[in-house]
Amino acid sequence: MMIEEIIQHAVARNASDLHIVEGEPPRARVAGALEELDGERISADRFTTFLHALLSERERDALNGGVEVDTACSVGNGRWRVHAYLQRRGRALSMRRIPGRPPALETLGLPESVARFSLVRRGLVLITGPTGSGKSTTAAALIDQIAKRDPKHIVTIEHPIEFVFESDRALVSQREVGTHVASCAHALRAALREDPNVIFVGEMRDLETIQLALIAAETGHLVISTLHTSSAAQTIARIIDVFPAEQQPQVRAALAETLEGIVAQELVVNRRGGRSVVREVLVATPAVRALIREGKTHHVDHVLQTSAGSGMLTREMSIRGLQERGEIDRLR
Repeated sequence: MMIEEIIQHAVARNASDLHIVEGEPPRARVAGALEELDGERISADRFTTFLHALLSERERDALNGGVEVDTACSVGNGRWRVHAYLQRRGRALSMRRIPGRPPALETLGLPESVARFSLVRRGLVLITGPTGSGKSTTAAALIDQIAKRDPKHIVTIEHPIEFVFESDRALVSQREVGTHVASCAHALRAALREDPNVIFVGEMRDLETIQLALIAAETGHLVISTLHTSSAAQTIARIIDVFPAEQQPQVRAALAETLEGIVAQELVVNRRGGRSVVREVLVATPAVRALIREGKTHHVDHVLQTSAGSGMLTREMSIRGLQERGEIDRLR
């Protein structure tokens, strides 16, 4: 099979991910579990033809030189995020399926408090969760909502570009790290000179990126980004702890001032064999800002449990909602 046929098989099974390794049959992740698409092992020659269909010449040269490659491409009537790498048995590809267009915000089953984050003029909105939890999808829906509604300049900094945004009422400038700019930090510095209203940072991976994102939020921009953290309290602690101890009081003050909200999410297997989203939503109320400023993030969970009226949602409330709707019997 050619790569397009393998992708068609994966899409027909509603796979979220596709894994292709030299000397192994292709495998797809369906409802969280890996399944073989067929028993045919991928030869070195066939793998090379796959690379020509998915990667540019520069990217192929980088992979052959031992450098991992992250990119995104349109193939098989769809868009895929591609990670190419070397391992013991040879070359390998991990591909994640990306919807062609960002989903409409109202289709994601988000609480109204999350939709209101798209109305914020300045500050920091974070979407968190493990790999494959739909962080990029939620962030893309927020950005697309803004692009359709507001005459603003939106700058995205991604590695790689996943969803492709149309400039509706807004002007959307998408920059890919490694293609259009050398690093995320460099792109963030440049973005502040590009007259943006909204900045999307694909992931806040390091101290410099987090520091620049806070500065951008402090100076009047709406910054939307993602982190690999599992809860709101853990997200706040991660941002603060990445800085040296002597800087942490200043960082707590900056985060307390700029944070607008956190959406922590994960995917769980539902009764249909698909996956449903469990979410935790923190809204930065005065009480939350005070806890951050005072270094009492261990009390955030209590605020979440007692502030449903402010748009907060705990993980337990989200699970209970899925159970009441008959989507899950129990959390697996």
